[in-house]
Parts: sequence; structure tokens; C-alpha cells
Amino acid sequence: MKKTYKGVLLTGIAIFAGAFLLAACSSGIPVSASPAYTPEPQPAPEASPAPEPAPPRTATPAPTPLQTATPAPVSATPTPNAESRLEYEYDEELRGIVITGYYDMPANNVDLVIPETIDGEQVVSIGNQAFADCTGIKSVTLPDGLTKIDYAAFRGCTNLTSVAIPDSVTLIDWRAFEGCTGLASIAIPGGVTAIGWNTFVGCTSLARVTISDGVTEIGESAFEGCMGLSNLSMPDSVTLIDDRAFYNCSSLASVTIPAGVTRIGTEAFSGCLALEGITVAPDNPAYTDIDGVPFSKDKTALLLFPCSKGGSYDIPDSVTTIKPEAFANRPSFDSAALERIRDIAGLEAGLVQTYIDVINAYEEAYPEEHTVIGIFRLDYDLIYLDEDDTPELVIGQ
Repeated sequence: MKKTYKGVLLTGIAIFAGAFLLAACSSGIPVSASPAYTPEPQPAPEASPAPEPAPPRTATPAPTPLQTATPAPVSATPTPNAESRLEYEYDEELRGIVITGYYDMPANNVDLVIPETIDGEQVVSIGNQAFADCTGIKSVTLPDGLTKIDYAAFRGCTNLTSVAIPDSVTLIDWRAFEGCTGLASIAIPGGVTAIGWNTFVGCTSLARVTISDGVTEIGESAFEGCMGLSNLSMPDSVTLIDDRAFYNCSSLASVTIPAGVTRIGTEAFSGCLALEGITVAPDNPAYTDIDGVPFSKDKTALLLFPCSKGGSYDIPDSVTTIKPEAFANRPSFDSAALERIRDIAGLEAGLVQTYIDVINAYEEAYPEEHTVIGIFRLDYDLIYLDEDDTPELVIGQ
């Protein structure tokens, strides 16, 4: 059961009006509607003496009038945080206050400070989409005692540049900061066990990420499209780097996989065009690397060939499996390398044409085009044959 508290500004207006009426009564001024002009005075009936002014109310002091009876206008100048503008409710299950929104959000330069308590109750959560698309927010300070940042709480806050997340937070839910294109840095506290799906997707200015010890999962597409991220360090507590977790982080140059990681998902680092190498901790039980190229621990599966790793490459003889997108965005290979890739990938009941033959067919059909580059999805049936064994779909550049 939730108790909702609203109408803070209307209460202020009512207090102001009451104060005005009380002051008028105290001074003997009749409180009534007045015409726009005053006709010639008529003599008052002698039998009706002038009414005595109402005595002032002394049991309760008159409240101090508010400075304004209307919300602050939208302005381009910095606007101080106004606690009275927060919308909130009490959540009996969470046993605290959930912030649900902000009344009449100014257009820009809002330094949003969430108080630790409201009405004597602890603020425990930023609610579902509470500040989604509030482009006026410039910075956010969250209170100690907050435990949850809910689904899409700050999604689309494109002018948000900084967020202070307290150590008390244990959950940052899906899409919480999705599309915050101005966000430059973030620190994930150790109380958070999982960084959810799409949490920071599309945060194109995000250059610094600090992940504290205690975080165990980096969710699917958690940092996808964070094109400003250049370096990444993860604590030993991380066990899962899910599918597309760092997909298209085009400035990411180096990655270290900690000892605790036991699963790296599909395309976790695909599209990282600046990536020169991935280093795996020597004591990792599931993975290893050879000169910056990551493999399964037994070196039978090649996970990824870093996009910016230069020079030719000879696939080790131990490799029997090449993971999807392992050579995505990689420049062209010579025929020997392609033959080796074909041998490892194998054929699947004639459904998939060998990459060598597909490339040959492509270059014969389109001789004016550049050589086909190595975009491989070797675990998938992408190339189908018609009855004449002619590829219906070939790999483009």
C-alpha cells in the first residue's frame, strides 16, 4: 500500500491567501468584492451603526507569507534545488520514501539534490522513470541511505554531467542512465552486485568508469555505445561480462579480464575499433590470452581478434572453434588465413557456403569493389545456397 503526498505548492498558496484575509480583518478593512469605481456616497442609515472590526485571532500566530504564490518561472539562470518541488510517495514494502518526479522542472542548470529524509521518513528509492527525459538536470546528488535507482530513472537526461551515487545503493536497474550523452564519469559502489541491461547504453561522453569490488555482473549492453570510454579496469569480483556489454565502445584501447570472470558473452567487445589487446589474469580458470588475443583456457576457442591489432596473424593449431564476430571489423586476410578459418568453421550440411568461395563469388560479380573484409559470424547460418549452389547472400564490406 502506498500513501501519496502531493499538492505542496497549492498548500503554500492557501497559506498566503489566509494570511492576506487575516491581515485585512485585523485592520478593519471590509473583505468584499469592490467595483472598478466608487459612486457618490450615500448617507448611512442612522439606525445602523458602523460595524466594529473583527477582533484579531491571537490563539495562533499568523503564518509568514511565502515569497511567491506561483512556481518559479523557467529561466536560463541556475536554479537552486527546491525540495518542495519533489513528488514522492511512501512505500510500505520498502518502508521509506520513493521519489517519483519533480514538479515543473526548469529548462536547464538544475543541480538536483535529493534529501536524506522527507516528512521524517528515509528516502530509499528513485522511482521508475522518475526523472526520465528531464533535460534540465545538470548534476545529481543522492543521499546516504538510498538503496535503489529504479528502471530508467534518469534515462534521456542529456545535459546531466555528474552523478554522486552513495555506497548504500545496492541496485541500479535497467536503463537507469540510458542516453545520458553528457555524463562524463561514473563510479559504481561495491554494494551494487549487478549493472543491469542497457544501464549506460548510449552515454557517448562517458570516459571514466570506476567499478568497485563487489560488483559481480556487467549486464547485456550495459555500456554499449559508450564511445568516449578509452580504458577499462574491472575488479576480481566480476564473474560475468554479458553479451554486447561493451559493444561499439570505439575508443576502448585496452581491457584486462580479471581472475573471477567465468563467462564472456557474445560480441562483448565487438565494434571496439581502437582495441589493441585484451589481457587475461593468469589465474583466471576459464580464459587466457596469447599476445593480447583471448582464448578459452585450453586454447581451443578463439574469442576475439582485437580490431586494431596490427600485422598478420596465424591462428594456433589448437583452435577448433572461432566465436561469432571474432574477426569483425578486421582488415582483409590473405587466402591462407581464410582457408584456415574455413577449415575451423567447417560446413553445416551444405547450408553455409565456405567463406573463401563466397568471397571469390563476390569479387567475380563486383570486380570494381574493394576486397571483401573479414566480417565473420562463423557460428551462424548467414549464407544460404540456391539449387545451383550459388550464394543468394554474400558478405559485403
